[in-house]
Amino acid sequence: METKYGGITFPLGDVSFADRVIAYDPAFSGGNVPSATYQTPAGAIGAPDASSAGTYVSLGAGGRLIVAFDDNVLLASGNSDPELHIFEIGPDVEDQFIEISADGVNWISVGKVDGSTDSIDIDPFLAAAGVSVATPFRFVSIVDDINEGDKSGSTVGADIDAVGAIGAANLEAGTSGADRFDGGSQYDYFDGGSGFDRIVYSETSLVIDGLGNGSFKVTGEGYSNTVTRIERVDLAGGAYYRLDVAPDESAAIGYRLYQAAFGREPDQTGLEFWIAQRDGGTSTEVLAAAFLRSDEAQALYGGLSNTGFVDALYTNVLGRDGEAAGTAFWVNALNSGVYDRAFVLDNFSASSENIAAVGAAIEDGIFFA
Repeated sequence: METKYGGITFPLGDVSFADRVIAYDPAFSGGNVPSATYQTPAGAIGAPDASSAGTYVSLGAGGRLIVAFDDNVLLASGNSDPELHIFEIGPDVEDQFIEISADGVNWISVGKVDGSTDSIDIDPFLAAAGVSVATPFRFVSIVDDINEGDKSGSTVGADIDAVGAIGAANLEAGTSGADRFDGGSQYDYFDGGSGFDRIVYSETSLVIDGLGNGSFKVTGEGYSNTVTRIERVDLAGGAYYRLDVAPDESAAIGYRLYQAAFGREPDQTGLEFWIAQRDGGTSTEVLAAAFLRSDEAQALYGGLSNTGFVDALYTNVLGRDGEAAGTAFWVNALNSGVYDRAFVLDNFSASSENIAAVGAAIEDGIFFA
């Protein structure tokens, strides 16, 4: 399996190279574009094989190419060894700016390569960005430096033959729909993609640790998986975890609203119900209104004035007394009818202060027995 290209060892062989083009824009920075013959982004896919037009792609002056790994991931080594290699060909040395992403949305700059064949150690860039070295990356963005190299010609811009992950591990990737994976030792990494995805294990208990960036380490007997963009982990016997605990995801929203409304840790049955409402598309403000109609909320807030309601939210949600300006703002908004109590509860729940306070309780997922 292990093979070498350009004197560089790729542990997974040809699986180590990018599998799919996500985007190609030779006019990304407004510079000159290559002739149509060399606007062939598929030429950058797979192992290095440049021989003629169509087996590599010219980026254009300031052009951009984004590629994805579908059956492997890019991993940091934890040391100074390089993990990412860009194969650039042609007679001109043309610089490129490189970024990597775990999800294709949030990008981390990993510096600049100066043409020809060049490798990157991503570790120091992850450290600077505060990102775990255990984070698996699937996307690479390459932007030609418009201020370097020739500015015109049929193959203007960096000419990319291949993008390889030196630090790589095997991956099972999902689709844009609802995917089901079988967890275990057969794959190191699972990426659900978009949609509501679940991974199923034969064990009755596992250890799950949040890694940040939507990734979690799942440890079983004699193996571990890293899962990304997977919303649910099912265990034998019916227990499960919800992993959609980023601030804007269903499980996190349900948990925060529950705790904000009642000033206590959610019980399992109630939390399952409210998360299901959010899964079904119910807005957070409608959920907040439903919480406030409950018997428990009526007992807490039903007899309070607007001032008493706002004071109670500061105590129950943020665990402190309200500052004068903030209290006055919310009380005046309620008294004037600009906002109703559901809107105020929803905003307290979604505040950065509350997100930070609740984060530690759910960062490793939410367990349901």
